Amino acid sequence: LPLCSFPPLPPPLPKTGSAALPPPSPDVEMPRNETDAPQSSQPSRGRRPLIMQVIERLVPESYPAQALNAHYVTKRLITMGFPKGGKAAKGREMQPAAAWLKRAHSRADSAGYMVWNLSKAQYDTEPFDHRVVHLPSPAFPSLPPKRMLGLCKSVKSWLALDERNVAVLQCRTGRGRSAVAAACYLHYSDEKNKFKSIESALSFVARSRNSPLRKLINPTQSRFAGYFAQYLKRQSSISEKDHHVEAAAAGGGGKA
Repeated sequence: LPLCSFPPLPPPLPKTGSAALPPPSPDVEMPRNETDAPQSSQPSRGRRPLIMQVIERLVPESYPAQALNAHYVTKRLITMGFPKGGKAAKGREMQPAAAWLKRAHSRADSAGYMVWNLSKAQYDTEPFDHRVVHLPSPAFPSLPPKRMLGLCKSVKSWLALDERNVAVLQCRTGRGRSAVAAACYLHYSDEKNKFKSIESALSFVARSRNSPLRKLINPTQSRFAGYFAQYLKRQSSISEKDHHVEAAAAGGGGKA
């Protein structure tokens, strides 16, 4: 029998609700807008998501201490860096940290906190109610021994005013200069003989940050901490000698 030939089938109809457009010709260049670059769903590197920026402005007290780059060395001694690791030039960048400190440590009769800014950068201290002491320190070394001793005396005086007061040691990163200052204060105010050496104080600060000491401070800062310990020892010996001289003079005068 002869074979029957059938006409070709028509192309399938497009689905309902969808517009079937022919593919663009390779010879035709489609117009392109510079703003039509593909948008990534991931935030760009180094920038906070927009929702986090909104929350930071509207509800700053919702941030925990870790999000603000703040760490408790002891219950009354805190190290803190600048927000986002940047150079704070305006006080509004410090508002989340100030709001957290007020919520955590302010009282009806007193603010309960004091900040020592060890960085060279100055900022508007109004968010902290001007409770900031600016004590600029070199970035890689640390404060000279004499100025470090003045810082330790200042912190000790503030904490002695009220047992609920806290001291905040602040630098740009919240690590090097703040960590060295915290260790020097622990060594200086060692009332329970727990930090007889500056090395034990530095190790304690590193453990409180859950970080190796070599990642917390650099060798120069460690050496400056040793200079402070030597200076403190010499000052103590000089004070003892002066005390003995005064006692001997007072005793001699009494005999005469």
